Amino acid sequence: MENMHYLHQNLSGKIIVFTGGTDGMGKVAVQKLAAMGAKILLFGRIAAKTNLAISEIKSSSGNTDIHYIPCDLASQQSIRMAAERVTEQCPKIDLLINCVGMNAGERILTEDQMETSWAVNHLAPSIKPLTFKAFTSRGIGPYR
Repeated sequence: MENMHYLHQNLSGKIIVFTGGTDGMGKVAVQKLAAMGAKILLFGRIAAKTNLAISEIKSSSGNTDIHYIPCDLASQQSIRMAAERVTEQCPKIDLLINCVGMNAGERILTEDQMETSWAVNHLAPSIKPLTFKAFTSRGIGPYR
């Protein structure tokens, strides 16, 4: 347990973009990061579900600096629009956490004509860093 000191760091002033934080493990992670003082930009497809999660996280963490960024991770255009919105709102991004995952249960094609589960689970995590990589060329945030 002595190696767990990082769980008590002060993240005030840090900006974290988070996908998959509306329930499950992702929501628990967002709650912890918010309690540590980070500004959270929470990507979500369903406004009501994302806003409910944000309200609960604000209440449990005491951090009000948590914001909804509309984004359907099955849509390349939606990812790009969300990245533009983040660029407009934030001078930098300190961390991008991809915690989203889904199983459609049946073969459903996205607007980009790709299988939905594949687009969300495999393609979206690849597109987001490439989209945000443009920030690093302007000296905004690290990219690894």
